[in-house]
Amino acid sequence: MEKITVRKAQLQELPLLGDLVARSFRALGAGYYSAAEIEGALEHRLIRVDAQLVEAGSYFVAELDGVPAGCGGWSDRLPTVPGLPMPWPRAEVRAMFVAPEHAKKGVGRALLNAAEREARQAGHQRTYLAATESGLAFYRAAGYTALSALAVPIPGGGSLQITCMIKETALG
Repeated sequence: MEKITVRKAQLQELPLLGDLVARSFRALGAGYYSAAEIEGALEHRLIRVDAQLVEAGSYFVAELDGVPAGCGGWSDRLPTVPGLPMPWPRAEVRAMFVAPEHAKKGVGRALLNAAEREARQAGHQRTYLAATESGLAFYRAAGYTALSALAVPIPGGGSLQITCMIKETALG
């Protein structure tokens, strides 16, 4: 069994993590979004690693036996999409992606646990997130419930369907 470790992301890793995010969204989002929507969301940076999260120390890399297998984080200062129908301020899980070759190995769960733990340590009793269609089942299994669904327009055409979700993290 491969060992998962989670650590803080470093700024010099942004190109590597950007590639991981693009591979993840292309492969795992393919059953939920059209190729044009996937490429549009990546091109217009709707799906991306937010360098500000890395700078803030709230973005993580999950490694399997020392190899980056996923990334994700959280913030209570930088919303995913300003104006989402969720209260502000809030602790928001952000930009969670697993390399397609490492899906269903516990990588996403390890990243989510790290983000929720830090949000709790910062005094938050609940976490919010904006889930892509490809992440809905994962977040539901982790105890998140839907608040609302909406379509985020992609410049140039199409939209990215997302679901705003909440979890009471004070309960663990």
